Amino acid sequence: MLIVDEGGVPFFSRKFKEESQDIDPSLLGGLISAIDSMGAQLFKKKIATILFGEERFHTASDVLSKIVFINKDLFHDDKHIFFVFFCSGDHTLKMLREISTSLFIEIKSFLKYSSPDLKQIHQKVDRILETRFQQALNISRGVRGW
Repeated sequence: MLIVDEGGVPFFSRKFKEESQDIDPSLLGGLISAIDSMGAQLFKKKIATILFGEERFHTASDVLSKIVFINKDLFHDDKHIFFVFFCSGDHTLKMLREISTSLFIEIKSFLKYSSPDLKQIHQKVDRILETRFQQALNISRGVRGW
């Protein structure tokens, strides 16, 4: 999971599976920012999901991987925050939206600053994930990466 602003600046990143590859959050943030800009220019829409693999499964063992972008706005500060989930398998958008909305409500006061306290953001997000969403995290062994 990755939380970044529209410029690609990462505020938080977390791996949910140990075997997931380590990728610099700043590089991912830049990629997300570039994809968002391109999507806004080409399609006049914010990104929702990027799919990798076969769209139609041939066997039960086929796994569809995806990157899900959930956009939240700080209207008073004209900032856009992306909650990015790297998933494989069956993860509902409803669950990912619930996680991102809960996190956004709890950390938006930190995100409005030009240099937010990243340590406080990490502590708060980790606490929320471990307390409110522990069951979802246990089920979500397919959520990988950041």
